[in-house]
Amino acid sequence: MAGSDTIREREKIAKEIAKTSESIRKKHRALKTGKIDDDIVVKTHFRPIIEPLQKIVDNSIAVKNESDSNVKIATLPTVKRYKEEEEEEEETPKKRKRLHANRNIPRVRNILTPHTSNVSLHEPLITSTPSTSTQSATTKIVQPTVPESLENDNVFETTGNSLETSVRNLLHTHEGQEALREHFGPLGQQYMGTLLGGDEKKEIDHVYGVYFDKNEMRLGNKRFDVDMYDSIIIDKVKYIGTPGLYELIFKRIPDDDIYTDDDMYKYKSILLATNAHKRNYDAQGQLLSNRGYKYKHIIAPLLPIAPKKKKSGRGVSMPRTMTLSDNKIDYVHWD
Repeated sequence: MAGSDTIREREKIAKEIAKTSESIRKKHRALKTGKIDDDIVVKTHFRPIIEPLQKIVDNSIAVKNESDSNVKIATLPTVKRYKEEEEEEEETPKKRKRLHANRNIPRVRNILTPHTSNVSLHEPLITSTPSTSTQSATTKIVQPTVPESLENDNVFETTGNSLETSVRNLLHTHEGQEALREHFGPLGQQYMGTLLGGDEKKEIDHVYGVYFDKNEMRLGNKRFDVDMYDSIIIDKVKYIGTPGLYELIFKRIPDDDIYTDDDMYKYKSILLATNAHKRNYDAQGQLLSNRGYKYKHIIAPLLPIAPKKKKSGRGVSMPRTMTLSDNKIDYVHWD
């Protein structure tokens, strides 16, 4: 009996030595790779979780009183097995840096859910039966969920999709329609709603009109926006929005019963400011002419092409008899 107790005592001491040696190796390696600071931060944030788990593990070790040579017991989430450390030592510095980044504190999107706020993504899965040494450590994957307060926010998510697609998808929802009524006036709701909704009737001008560029709307080479009072804002310059001006800017075939001469004058100044009528929206570029209604009946009369000046040069205004040539002169004798 005494011999059995001695063997168990030796096994216990051997485990303590192995555990201490493991901790020393980890801390030494952490100091070399700069992980010690992150581990301290993690322990500080997750101490309320780690300490109860560690007590459970310690109690399970004390109760079993049997050899665990073939058993691996989950310990602190920051402690790694020898095999894992040896594998990491063989990895390149670049890959190690990537793994180090993955061990940082979970990002905000992983902490959004209130139901799993007490569970770390790095926390090992604790089961009733300890995993054997031949099995890989199984980690608990917590699927993050978004609180209802954030789900109802009208935020344009552009990851993986363009802003145009995201906005159009949003406008098919009740929340999107509410946002349209909240942020735009009557004219903005009508014309912006048609543009953002996909232009099913093909009424919108996609040549000289407003278009999407990355995360903003533009007209020509300038940023375009409208406010809740139907004012049109182009590159921080505000124009009073009228039905006629909206018609000229947005429509492919503007209704001439809606716009006035004053609207035409404002539209001309907008074209000159944005270069929406030029190729590549370049002020020095060529006129973007076509056979469409808008160019023939609105843009061309507003911005006629200036006639080219005659080039001055040799023989332009001189009589032909006074021009010089390389022909040989034939002299005739005259009495």
